[in-house]
Amino acid sequence: PGDLVVCRVNAPLLSTAYGLLKRGVRAVVRGRDLGTGINKMIEAARKELGMDEKDLGLILGKASEITNKLVAKYMALPNGKGEMRAASAQDKLDCLLELGSQCGDLYELQRLLDRLFDEFDDDGKPGNAVVLGTVHRTKGLEGTRVFVLRPDLIPHPMAKKAADQEQENNLAYVAVTRAKFEEGKVAELVFVGGECPLFPSMEADAENFVTCRWCEKEFPRASVELDGPEDSEYTCMSCKAEEPAQANDDREWI
Repeated sequence: PGDLVVCRVNAPLLSTAYGLLKRGVRAVVRGRDLGTGINKMIEAARKELGMDEKDLGLILGKASEITNKLVAKYMALPNGKGEMRAASAQDKLDCLLELGSQCGDLYELQRLLDRLFDEFDDDGKPGNAVVLGTVHRTKGLEGTRVFVLRPDLIPHPMAKKAADQEQENNLAYVAVTRAKFEEGKVAELVFVGGECPLFPSMEADAENFVTCRWCEKEFPRASVELDGPEDSEYTCMSCKAEEPAQANDDREWI
């Protein structure tokens, strides 16, 4: 409990969360809208089958059929406009199928969804639990031990346009900066399954840290791209966004 687990997509997170629950470890997934979306997929499938239908196998099959049609519709949009929407729909279906494969009936699946998408406190983090979430949903969260699942999915295979690729680069930065590195304290950033060239290797050595001149937080030097003279002062991306008027040419952005 207290660890943070992030991934580019949702399905690996939910399978990991289920495995933790089976071992008696409290695990919650950040993003109640995902849980709502999965429930809506179940409702849509039951509506086509008949609302009294409770056979989980039939429901999962119908949900797959509906989603496959939706994915095909998105992929048919011109100039790749629907590629990321198709990827999102497929990810949601993968989540449903993964959880459904672990449950014996519909009631068990619905109870599991309720447990996974538990309530969070004002900081967006529940007490005494492993928190799991996509890179998008874990912005602002930090942990002394952070696991990045399937780093090979960053950049996402469907991110082909320049704007999408730029967004993937930003997500890579967010992922590697969830670990709360502080001088004199031990922190872990663990990559699980696959490799990604956007993630450089990082060592938790004091000499590999730089300090933001504004918030005074420390960041691993190897996790960011630097430019400018070596003796420049550093400013993190958060402070850069919040206080653009303070930007000077003699500062490096981290």
